[in-house]
Amino acid sequence: MVEFVPYDHSVHKDEVVSMYSGHILEVANHFKQSYQIDVLASIDQPLHEYVEEQAKPFTNLLSSEGVFYIIEVEGKAAGMGLIRKIGDNLGEVRLMYNRPEYRGFG
Repeated sequence: MVEFVPYDHSVHKDEVVSMYSGHILEVANHFKQSYQIDVLASIDQPLHEYVEEQAKPFTNLLSSEGVFYIIEVEGKAAGMGLIRKIGDNLGEVRLMYNRPEYRGFG
């Protein structure tokens, strides 16, 4: 069963750091393989600290600004997504990530 669970810092922080780190590593690997650019070399702190800092804007999102969801499959964090309000009746998908093992199921 798939559930969209509103982000709760006390419950989901570690899962978000793990997923966001996975996303950054995927992007870094793509850039290294495709363009010979070492993205990780430009990060001047441990990846875990960098991710926690970069995640603050969406983990601290106010409900009036949008909604940040953890996507759970059978109780396990499978992905995350953020929809940010940009006007009356208008929003944008600001972040979307699914762990590799949960991709490709339609």
